[in-house]
Amino acid sequence: MVGNRHEQNDRVTFQIPRIGIRVTSCQTPDLSVQLGSHKASAFSGRGSTTPAVNFNVAIKNCPAGMSQVKYEISAPGGIVDASNGVMALAASSTARGVGIRLTDSNDRALKFNSQYTLSSYKAATGGTYSVPLKASYYQTGSGAVTSGTANGSLVFILSYL
Repeated sequence: MVGNRHEQNDRVTFQIPRIGIRVTSCQTPDLSVQLGSHKASAFSGRGSTTPAVNFNVAIKNCPAGMSQVKYEISAPGGIVDASNGVMALAASSTARGVGIRLTDSNDRALKFNSQYTLSSYKAATGGTYSVPLKASYYQTGSGAVTSGTANGSLVFILSYL
């Protein structure tokens, strides 16, 4: 026997001491953002938008002790225009010619599937934070916008270091 290693019949076994795993995570409640009703005539051509609606993604009860919290947003329905932060409408939507544009609080287009650092996170204390964003309808093509339902969904992903 050498250390914790036992050799018998060409078989090697190792004994591993008990390992404790502590799961640390923040909470992000579901959120619904109402972009309102707009006439198709409100759009004047590709890139035109409805007024942006401000909203905050809450990141609650983050534990202390992590070095960083990062987030990313994915659009499971697809991305129509990555450079302008425009995601596709849900397949069940009946409106045509529009997508949903997401920007940060400074009107910079959101980059889907890219990690952003939650710069306000305090490792010493943890806490509750929010990510301010804006959303609007965005005309995706040069053709006419047709009215109907215009819904979408996002996935907000947190990563911890």
